[in-house]
Amino acid sequence: MYGNPNRVRFTDPNFEETVQRWFEECDEEFSDPDADPESNITSENTITSDHETGSELSYSASDDDGQDVTESGEDSETSEPVKKYFYGKNRYKWASTEPTRNVRTPAHNILKLPGNKNALPNIEPVNAWRKIFSEDILDIVVHYTNLKIQEFRSKPGNENRAEYREANSVEINGFLGLLLLTAAFKSNNETIESIFATDGTGREIFRLVMSAKRFSVLLA
Repeated sequence: MYGNPNRVRFTDPNFEETVQRWFEECDEEFSDPDADPESNITSENTITSDHETGSELSYSASDDDGQDVTESGEDSETSEPVKKYFYGKNRYKWASTEPTRNVRTPAHNILKLPGNKNALPNIEPVNAWRKIFSEDILDIVVHYTNLKIQEFRSKPGNENRAEYREANSVEINGFLGLLLLTAAFKSNNETIESIFATDGTGREIFRLVMSAKRFSVLLA
């Protein structure tokens, strides 16, 4: 073993033998009737990795939940099995033995992927869209959009400008539809002036829904 007898690196050739010997020594210490239980509980051996991740494991013969080690002595009639764990750098606890298979999996170990539990029936695209943007979500978007518009309208000279009028759910739906069209037309890198151009190079459907100035206000 290199350096400190209670430390070993993952790259050391005797890594597995050293860890196994630690387990055996720990079992012998807890089974020794002359040993001090307090010293057994607080004893720790450390396994250090020199990788860049800094993953340092700490070997312990007791856990944090009070389920400690075997106590031996004349006054002890029963004993608990020794539980051994490894602790990572971020204090993640790893059991040194495989967990029991005939018990129920804890709820915190069950992963649930997001999404619909059942397949949706064949629906129109607009109805599929409403599954994402429900009326409640749309009302929230309208509310905070109008709060932003009020900031613009409070500036001198903007009180009566048409592009600073309050929005409603119908207009916001149309605005979101135009944003989808910018992706369909691959216009994400185009300027608003280019999209709303009237010289034949723009997109007519954008001008039919709202003006370029109104689009800029809602996009702000």
